[in-house]
Amino acid sequence: MQDIGFPAGAFVAGVSGINNAGTAAGGYIRGADFTPRSYIWTSLGGFRDLGIPQSEAAGINNKGHVVGRYNVACVFCDSGHAFLWDRDGVRDLGTLPGQAFSYGWALNVHDQVVGFSGPYAFLWTKTTGMLNLNDLIDSSSGWQLYFAAGINAKGQIVGRGLLNGEEHGALGLLDLVVRKSIRIGNGYNLGDDHSGHCETCRQGLQRRHIQLSQKS
Repeated sequence: MQDIGFPAGAFVAGVSGINNAGTAAGGYIRGADFTPRSYIWTSLGGFRDLGIPQSEAAGINNKGHVVGRYNVACVFCDSGHAFLWDRDGVRDLGTLPGQAFSYGWALNVHDQVVGFSGPYAFLWTKTTGMLNLNDLIDSSSGWQLYFAAGINAKGQIVGRGLLNGEEHGALGLLDLVVRKSIRIGNGYNLGDDHSGHCETCRQGLQRRHIQLSQKS
């Protein structure tokens, strides 16, 4: 266990992600003006403010690239845009059509970003821009995906959603494992291991597997 302390001038701080090199990313509230800021931390260099205004960092990949949201009105407000930061600067990822805000929550080594925009989960890539994950699954599956929480190097995504409008799990949230690799332009590849889910969720995933298999 290591206490990394606070960035200089911080009123309060938190850490939200770490990569294989031990580089951490997080956010802090600057005491001088009580605005949210983002940082990365390394054992050799300590804290580095990313220079992104009104921002919160949420995730970091093994390249040291960071995602989160910026230009937020306040820490607890649904405001601002998702961002992707690398050594060349910050990129505004925009929002889904018709939505006022977005939040980049996680990214993989290919800089594919997932998160949410309004009530919808999204996937962002450099070639496609921001995509609504609900548009990438069978519309008859019964799922409504509203939060994408992680993505691995294969493009497999985990997140949360509702099944047929029903609320499942803690706080009415359904923890959903999207067991497919989203290959833009190449259809879907959905795994058939549906263990570890509640019966309703498992049946829904199996139905979607059958539907997608019939389409292939």
